[in-house]
This record gives sequence, C-alpha cells and structure tokens, in this order.
Amino acid sequence: MKILVTTFSFPDSSIRSYDGRFVLSEVRAYARNGAEVLVLTPHYPGAQRDERLEPGIRVRRFRYFLPTRWQRLKVPGKPIYRPGSLLAFMQIPLLLAAFVLAILRHARAVDIIHAQWTLTGLLALPAKWFFGTPVIITARGSDIRLLPIAVNRFLHRHVDASIDCFRPLPWSAWYKKTYPTRFLSLPLIVDSGSSTAPRTELLAFAGSHPQLFVLLYAGRFDLEKMQRNRLPLLDLIFATSILKVRGWTPRVFFLGQGTVGIEAAMRQAIAENALHDDVTLLGPHLDIAPYARACHLGLGGIGLNGVAQDFILARTPQLLMCTPENQDTPWRDGRNALMIAPGDPLLLANRIQWAMTHRVKIQEIGEQAFADFAEYLADTDRGGRLYLSAFQELLDEVKITHTDAGSEL
Repeated sequence: MKILVTTFSFPDSSIRSYDGRFVLSEVRAYARNGAEVLVLTPHYPGAQRDERLEPGIRVRRFRYFLPTRWQRLKVPGKPIYRPGSLLAFMQIPLLLAAFVLAILRHARAVDIIHAQWTLTGLLALPAKWFFGTPVIITARGSDIRLLPIAVNRFLHRHVDASIDCFRPLPWSAWYKKTYPTRFLSLPLIVDSGSSTAPRTELLAFAGSHPQLFVLLYAGRFDLEKMQRNRLPLLDLIFATSILKVRGWTPRVFFLGQGTVGIEAAMRQAIAENALHDDVTLLGPHLDIAPYARACHLGLGGIGLNGVAQDFILARTPQLLMCTPENQDTPWRDGRNALMIAPGDPLLLANRIQWAMTHRVKIQEIGEQAFADFAEYLADTDRGGRLYLSAFQELLDEVKITHTDAGSEL
C-alpha cells in the first residue's frame, strides 16, 4: 500500500525539532508493516527538501516562497497558526496553494491520503475530486477550535473517513456528534522507543541515584500550554525551591523546547532560586520513552496527548492539572493520576512531597493508568497492522463503489 501523509508538522532531527512526533510514530507504524509512505510537509530555511528517513519512509518538504531563505510561516517549534510577522501572514495563501499543488503532484501515485489535521484534509480534497484518491483525516483538536464549524462540516461530508483515536475522551463523543462522517475507531499509535538511549544527564542521574526522586516535565514550552492548559512550567521551578527549603529536593528535568522568552524566564527562575544543581533543561529529544521510564513522576500530560501517552506506556504516574481537558475524562485523582489545581506553587510542592513519601502508592497509580488506557494505545507493530487493515477495507469498498457506478453507466 502507498500512503501519502499530509502534515504541517514533522520532526527534523538535524535541527533537533520534534514537532509532530506523533505523526512520525504513525508513519513508522505504516512502513514497518510493509507500506510505502510519502510525507508532505512545508519547507523552512535549512531543511532538506527530499529525505529518505528510513526504509519505506520518504519526506518531501515543498517550498512555498522564493527565495527560500525568506520563508517565514513555517518555523520549527512554533504553531503555524501564529504567523508572528507581517511577512509570514502574507505567505499564508502561498503556502496553502503550494500545499494543494504538492498533493496533486503525488496523489495519482498513491493509494490513499492520510491528512493530519482537518486543514490538510481540505487541501487534499481536490486530489480526491480529480483523481479519486481516498482521503482519511485525523483531527487533533487545535484544527477543530480554529476552523469554522461550517468549514469542518463541509470537510467531513466529503472525506472518505475520519480516524477516531480519542475514544476515552468526551471530546470524541462531541466530535462525532458535531461532524458526522464515517469513523474508523483505532488506537493511538505510540512509539515505545529504543531500549537504550544516549546517557544524557537524566538517564545517567537516574541510573546512578535510584534512591533519589526524579521528576520529568515533557512537552513544548509555549503560552497556550501555560494559559489554556495551565501547565506549571514556572510553578514547578518555584515548587522545587519550596521543597529545597524543606529539605525535600527532587531532581527535576525539563524535556522540550519552545518560545525563547519562556525558556529565558525558566532559566532566570532557576538562577534566582539557586537551583542549578536541582533543575535541568535537557532540550528536545525525539525518543522520549527512555526518559519516561527513568523518572518517578511525570508532568506535561493533557487529556490523552502524546506526552500523556508516553507516561502511560512507561507505567509512570502523572501529575495532571485540574483543567477541563483533564477533569472531564477517565483521569481520576488517586486512582490513575495525581490531580492538582493549577497556579499555586505551594500546593504543587505539597503534592510532590506526598508523592516522594508514597512511592509504592504512586507506582500503583502508574500501573492503574496503564490498565485503564492500554486498550486505546498500540505500539508501532500492532498499531500499524490495525491502521493498514482499516485502510485496506476502505480501499476495497471504494473500488466496489466505483465498479458498481461504472456498471450502471
């Protein structure tokens, strides 16, 4: 099977950018189960335009503005819906048009198009209309919030199917009710990662000091996560300072990257609270799984996002903020997670101190999270088989439909 994956975000290890890491997990799952995958994603200055990532996976980064050094809309580490400058804003229609042309160029040579986010699904519809190439979409959340309801309804009426991979969340029920189409109920694909990884500071520390408490925050550092999702990027540093005064200092690591201003504020907070030996910014890493397995408590999860999935698969207990994305879900305080009201470093410090003194209990919480969510997650081997089987069934039905229509003519 030949699959065209359209996405605005895709990892680029050459510059340590891991946006769209979950898309790579799906692509790997397809390729490792025998599919040929072509990924189409916007180019940015310094990136390779044509890359053979690994057997069965090719990445094409299309240009949308010349000279390429003036391309400003696609910037690794920044959401594409935040242009950031007038030049970037002016390039929006050019990028959308270039994306449509890139899809049309390759659509006839593939069996199916898997569009990540509904906007790339819209851009793939001309390929479906001109060449009959089936289009499947995966909505990720930001696209549903940002695009008008009428636009997303139009899309769902015209695609061949949408993947429902967030079944444990109430958002999934609302999504299916609001945008009726054919839904494929499939698990989230999580790359279980390598069994070994370079001994960066977290892994070296965890291996050398198993008796100490290691806490890992993973995810992108940006304002939306701080304001909308209330993630404790700075509060965690202040909570560590409070714990240090009490004599209960955990070893805290931040895995990720993001807005320069937020990183600067984090470094300033570390310096002002004399936490250089206690808090470390590791930068971004593609293979999060070894780090999730090495820590005792994880932060950065939102609902069932990629970070939450990594910690679930590692059976690592998570500390989650009491926000709508986490509260109106199967997450339960004391059962499969530790829940806390956001915005209070003192409460956060108290919760972490409780976890440090109840290691057996929090490990049980991590195991329960895996038991509660395991049926909704799949590694690349199993997940790839399930997705390709569903795609093939859809392709077979499309062929039968076309054959019947031809017979009637």
